[in-house]
Amino acid sequence: MSVARIGLVVGFAALVAGAAWWGLRARDAAPDVPGQGTPTAVKADAVDPANEGRLVSIAGALRIDARAVDTQLGVSTDAVALLRDVEMYQWQEQCVANACGQKAVWSPEVIDSNAFRERTGNVNPGRFPFERARFPAGRILLGAFVVDPALVTESLGTKPHPVGLRDVHPNLEASFGEHDGVLYADGDPDKPMIGDLRVSYRVVPVGDVVLTGIQRADRLEPAVTSTD
Repeated sequence: MSVARIGLVVGFAALVAGAAWWGLRARDAAPDVPGQGTPTAVKADAVDPANEGRLVSIAGALRIDARAVDTQLGVSTDAVALLRDVEMYQWQEQCVANACGQKAVWSPEVIDSNAFRERTGNVNPGRFPFERARFPAGRILLGAFVVDPALVTESLGTKPHPVGLRDVHPNLEASFGEHDGVLYADGDPDKPMIGDLRVSYRVVPVGDVVLTGIQRADRLEPAVTSTD
């Protein structure tokens, strides 16, 4: 099945989930927040109304109440967020002074072959049939608290999430091959050709964290810091 056919099956609408890219932040001790003073350490298993509006620090296991799902390809997992990375095998031009050469590389962005200084007949596809995207899970939970996504930062980063043909929609299995946890469309991973795609995944994992924020009912929200 061609890349164009995959685009028709999958659809070109990217489901951009969430306005921010989430991650987890774990610390041995909760920090002071400028303009808010020292946070009060509270237990995660119960919401104490006496702490309403206060800066609190909560330690516990971060959970989600629904899996993160790539609805286009069908991959899903128990994580705070699922990140899909897509690369295409394309020609790339490199010039040193007046000498230019072209070689094939995996690139996450479209390379405009019309802008090449040297015209050799090497042409790249004009666009990706589907692109990289981020898919959030359901609510983020820390004990009895619902965590505002803005509190979940990128400081812990992500980790690879290997996938195989069993993880994609059944009607797409014939469109992909797999190698070392990465999906390949329209090509041999050992001998890629221009226009071939490779798709890999990462996750922002659930796990033990220490989060600091303002308690609003049963929610933990970002603290407002001073801008002075």
